[in-house]
Amino acid sequence: MEDTKLKDLCNEIYNSHKQAFDLIYEYRENVTTQASSICFNKLKEMSNDLQLEDKEPKSTINFTTTGSNALRSQFKEYDVDCRYYYYFKPEGDFGVKGSLTVALDNKNNIQEEEFVSLVKEYSKTKRKKTSMPAWITLWSENKSFKEISDKEIGKWIGDSIDKLKKYEKEKNLL
Repeated sequence: MEDTKLKDLCNEIYNSHKQAFDLIYEYRENVTTQASSICFNKLKEMSNDLQLEDKEPKSTINFTTTGSNALRSQFKEYDVDCRYYYYFKPEGDFGVKGSLTVALDNKNNIQEEEFVSLVKEYSKTKRKKTSMPAWITLWSENKSFKEISDKEIGKWIGDSIDKLKKYEKEKNLL
């Protein structure tokens, strides 16, 4: 079939079933949603070590641990919140990059110097200077995946949680 005829046929089918195609496109699974689903299910299996804050997989999966609760209580008087989360984003044509991040949200807009000095002992990441940071990353673990598989992502989730526990232990959060 010629390119012009094929294009016309595709447009005719699309125009006849536009609503169905739009719904399929909107709710299709992609590499990010696949990786998030695998991560979410793996974290559900680890309920002795952590508590999920989300009821279903999203692009950002928030959870708490004993260490995150300890960090929250240490910064309670400043109204600075601690967040532990996994985040997945597309990378390359078919890959995905996963990140496990420990961050503090600067909800009260504490000035730069005071905020940085508050969290200095917990942070091992270098930061760019900003006037009033909304959040600061204390620790993160990243990995790129060429293929999305339960085995690959599940192993990384387990390994990254082990590294997170080591970080919490080093910072006396357990």
